[in-house]
Amino acid sequence: MPLDAHDLAMNIFLLAVLPLLIWANRRGAVLTSPLHSYLWRENPNFMRANLAILVLVAAFSAIEVLGHYHAISPAAVELLSMMVGVPFLFLSVATIVLAGIAGVRLFGRWRTTGLGA
Repeated sequence: MPLDAHDLAMNIFLLAVLPLLIWANRRGAVLTSPLHSYLWRENPNFMRANLAILVLVAAFSAIEVLGHYHAISPAAVELLSMMVGVPFLFLSVATIVLAGIAGVRLFGRWRTTGLGA
């Protein structure tokens, strides 16, 4: 199924930007905010899950672009999309749970130590 112009442009943009974003995060080259540093230090699994979601979004974009240009068959697009979608579902749930844990820890620490007051 061919993509319309907006979807094609969005998928190509994601294919260009997401690998750079993932690489910069793993390398530590991004400008780190205090929250970003805190999350990598105190909740690395939450951050790893977020990066894994970005990898899956990039993979899905690649599948869509390859399907649009008929580099892979429509059946392969369907199969690969499901193969990316199922792990995406589980990672999404894990990210929600890990975000809740990280939020409870962060706000609990602020309340007990008086940070930000």
